[in-house]
Amino acid sequence: MIHVPDAPVASAGVGGGGTTTGGAPGENAGGAGPGSGDGAVAGNGGQTSSAGGATTGVVGSGGVPGTGGAATGGAANGGMGTAGASTSGGGGGGTLGTGAANTGGASVGGAGGAGASAGGAGMAGAGALGAGGRGGASGGGGAGGSASVCSASTCPDGCCAQERCITQRTKNTCGTGGAACKPCGGCQTCGPSGACAVDPASRWTIVCSSAELTTEPPSGGNNWDPGNGELGGHNPDPFCQFETTADVVDTGAATTTTVLDSFTATWNQTVTPPGATISGATLLSPTARWQLWVGDDDGCDPSGCYGTLACSVTAPMQSTWLLNGGFTLMNVANCVALNVKLVCQP
Repeated sequence: MIHVPDAPVASAGVGGGGTTTGGAPGENAGGAGPGSGDGAVAGNGGQTSSAGGATTGVVGSGGVPGTGGAATGGAANGGMGTAGASTSGGGGGGTLGTGAANTGGASVGGAGGAGASAGGAGMAGAGALGAGGRGGASGGGGAGGSASVCSASTCPDGCCAQERCITQRTKNTCGTGGAACKPCGGCQTCGPSGACAVDPASRWTIVCSSAELTTEPPSGGNNWDPGNGELGGHNPDPFCQFETTADVVDTGAATTTTVLDSFTATWNQTVTPPGATISGATLLSPTARWQLWVGDDDGCDPSGCYGTLACSVTAPMQSTWLLNGGFTLMNVANCVALNVKLVCQP
């Protein structure tokens, strides 16, 4: 039976929320470069020698050896001896040219001069091969560039999904300050701050789970019920009731069963009217007129059923209660505890 309260009671309060923000992305890259070496200029061959002689000529000597150039050095040629006159011997071969260093070319000895008459043939000089040059050192590679990473500094006003900054948030991708995007729960939407919030259009049912009443009744004294009690003995007979409009016991109200002669009650019963739901906007509105209350059943008479208020909850509910799917009130008026579930209806 629906009850009419016969005493006022204190109501519950409301909670609040907060926001956070974050910074912007960056990238870098690097390169590499080769090294090279230079060679010296090639050397020239020695000068030719002259020798002459009457009758028995002196053998002409070879030219001074040339020196090869460094790096890509050219070949050095020995000088050629000049032929002796008359019966002179052949000119001697030129001294060996020295090859260029680094990537030097081969040097060639000078040819001996031919003696006149019976002069001896000159001996060709042998060329020495120049030593190979050494290449330049290679340049070091450049440092690799780093990829952009979604974080609080690069995505302060959004959330991160697969390293992308999401600023157009939805109930399935909600977050802020570069945190990972997460889906919001049922009856929720992603609010302007990037946090999940109660969807005003969501629909809810209310379940009274349990309650514990104080040993002292609202009117003072030792007994909730006088004499032999309106129902049972002296102890309270708790029930829980919801009214769409406070103190109006019509089709917009529903109640649990009554637990006789007990300071504690466990109901787990829905108290929104059968087949009805309450919108999130109505539960959160400070001007809404709904009421949820726990009372001691005082029985019925021909004019109706009555109850003594133990504690009540009036508008608005705290948004965290809806986000958490329920709430517990402690030490409110003559309730030691009241546990209520708020069930989102898809």
